[in-house]
Order: sequence, then C-alpha cells, then structure tokens
Amino acid sequence: MDMLKEEDGWQSSTSITNEDDELREAEFKSELEQSVIKKTEEFEEDEEDSTLNEFDDRWQRDFVGLTYLGRLEARVDIPFHSFTVRTLKTGEKIKVTAMIKDLEDSLGYGRAYRAAVVAAGLMEVDGDTFLVGSKKVESITQKYKYITENWHDFVVDLLYEKINDLEGRVVEIIRDLGLYEDKRQVATVESAVTAGDIEKD
Repeated sequence: MDMLKEEDGWQSSTSITNEDDELREAEFKSELEQSVIKKTEEFEEDEEDSTLNEFDDRWQRDFVGLTYLGRLEARVDIPFHSFTVRTLKTGEKIKVTAMIKDLEDSLGYGRAYRAAVVAAGLMEVDGDTFLVGSKKVESITQKYKYITENWHDFVVDLLYEKINDLEGRVVEIIRDLGLYEDKRQVATVESAVTAGDIEKD
C-alpha cells in the first residue's frame, strides 16, 4: 500500500483517494441539483403557453358541441418528461368516486382520490397515449392501478393540481359566457321545454 508522509504521521493514499471521490461526488450532486432547478424554472416560465385557455371551437356546434363545453386540456412539463391532461366528464367523476369508495374512511383516501382523478384525466405521457390496454378492463381502472403501483406522490400531485386548475378555469369561462354566476346560481333560461309541458300538449 502506498503511504504518504503528513506532519503528524503517515496516511494511506487510499484515504486521500476516498476523500477526493467524496468531494467530486458532492460537487456533481450540487451541479445536478442546480441543473434540475434551472430546467424546472424554465418549464414554469413556459407553463402558461402550454395551457389551452378556451374550449375547443367545436363547442358551438349543434348538439355534438356539448361534448366540448367544459373540456380543457393542458401540457405539464417537468425536467425530461411531459404530460397532457384534461378535465373530467361527469361519468368519469362518478367512476372516480366509485372506484375508491371502500377507502372513504381510511387515511389513504385523499391520496387514492388524487390518483384516481389523474387516471381519468391523463391522456399522454412523453408524447404517447397513456396506457392503452385490454378492452375487457375499464381504462380508468387500468390507469389507476398502474399509477398507484409505479409512480410516486410528487408526480401524482403535480398532475392532480393541473387538472384541478383546469376545472377551476372551466368555471371562469362559463361565468364569462354568462351561463352562471357561481356553482350554486345557474343562469335563468328564458324559455325551456320540460317533460311536463310535452305531456300537456
């Protein structure tokens, strides 16, 4: 073993090498952290450009346009990965609550709810359609199972927050269109035909 002379005695070159390696590793980690922070800041600056702030123009078409009234999409970027999410349809929201009903009184309910919302609203990951699986199994269930078994909370929370923001944006757009003032106050309709009116005729 090589030995190096120090003022207070002998020291092996192995210990010096280990100290150098640890120093280089610490510097590398610091550079990597700074790189991730920089990339995250760049993505956050561009985030507004990645969100579609208005409904698809097709929402104004007769009948079929109702499919697009309330639908918003957005891209979510983190370093090295991108996701496309959208608002949920009524049936998907019902499915989400039904899927996790057995966890309602557990400590994990909130986490399960966020994961289920993400499963319903996540469309693409890194440019590819997310999890197109067996037609025999309901797709939200498949995606929920995959997400909860493979992804960490950070990713789920990030996507959930974006979907939640989109749902809030829907309310703002609907309000701007004059359809209602808030969720409890639906705008009055000047004339509407009800089932009772049809029976009277």
